[in-house]
Amino acid sequence: PAHYSAFAYTTQGELLRGGDIVVTGLPRVVTGDDIGFRADFVSGLIIFYKNRHPVGEIEGLEGELYPGVIFANEHYSATIHTNARERLEVPSFDAVSVPKAIQLQEYDMIASNISGKGFPTVRASSKYRSGVFFFEITVDKLQQGGFLLVGIGGCNVPENRDYLPSEKYNSYGYAAAGELYALGQVISGGHEQYTEGDMVGFICNLDAYIVTFYVNSRQVGELRNLTPHMEYTPFVVFGNGLFQVTINRVPQIGKIFALKEKQTVESKQSRAENFVHPDHAQ
Repeated sequence: PAHYSAFAYTTQGELLRGGDIVVTGLPRVVTGDDIGFRADFVSGLIIFYKNRHPVGEIEGLEGELYPGVIFANEHYSATIHTNARERLEVPSFDAVSVPKAIQLQEYDMIASNISGKGFPTVRASSKYRSGVFFFEITVDKLQQGGFLLVGIGGCNVPENRDYLPSEKYNSYGYAAAGELYALGQVISGGHEQYTEGDMVGFICNLDAYIVTFYVNSRQVGELRNLTPHMEYTPFVVFGNGLFQVTINRVPQIGKIFALKEKQTVESKQSRAENFVHPDHAQ
């Protein structure tokens, strides 16, 4: 009924608002499906998901609301998932811009170079202009001496077809051979290499214009002076070979990220507590 101020997605593929059916014809829900939502009380929008894919949205969200499930028949059951991926804001690969040479699987968390040729590039679904974020993959398939590049770049980076994205893609990356790249050039080599089975990722601070790379949670390189006032997205360049990577739903470098954030907060608090403004000095 309307007085419950409910917003819901039904197993029949309908969206409900205040007791009324406002959308029909969406994917139905069956046993084994995962369903959920994301509510934004600032914009008043609630987006519903089935198996991690958005299926519909409703406007008009307001007031004090609580998640809930309505069971229409006996012997039905549902399980609440504690979703670490959503909590850590881990993105998937971007299914819209992915080139044909790359195949996405497992809710767009796995990317494979199915052509085995060229240097196809896939980006993440997220993009950033400021703040601190992290990204980590596991290298599932990479032959000895194979090329793989993990980094950040402009949202147009999936257009790249070279082993090293040119300056127009505004990219910064770390290659399997242990080389750091920036804006189409090799900056330095001789760093730790990575291969099949390794976890590779980075923590990027767009407020300080720094990206720090990690292999198996060990810091292996850093690039500074990133181009300011740009929109960045994580990406992977695949070399010639049937290579495959998986985005880690619970990244190991998330612990490093959390520690850095904790240290940042503590240092700010310490400075605030111990700083005496000249005007107040005795």
